[in-house]
Amino acid sequence: MGGISDLGEEVGAVVEGNFDVFAADECYSLSAGEAIVIPPHEPRRWVCTSATGLLYRAIVRIGALQERTP
Repeated sequence: MGGISDLGEEVGAVVEGNFDVFAADECYSLSAGEAIVIPPHEPRRWVCTSATGLLYRAIVRIGALQERTP
C-alpha cells in the first residue's frame, strides 16, 4: 500500500513561489496561480525552485476508493 499503483489523479496548484513538477515523463515549470492535473498511476515529484513555496494538492488514493466499494 502506498506505491505508484495506489496513486490516483492529483490536482496541484501553486499558491506561492515556483515549482518544477516531474510527472508522466515530462517536466512542468509552474508559478503562483498555475495548476496541474496528473493522471492516475504516474510517478510524480515536486521541487520548489524558489526560496520558498506553498502548494495546494489533492490526491485520490485508489486503494481507499477500492476499500469503500461493497
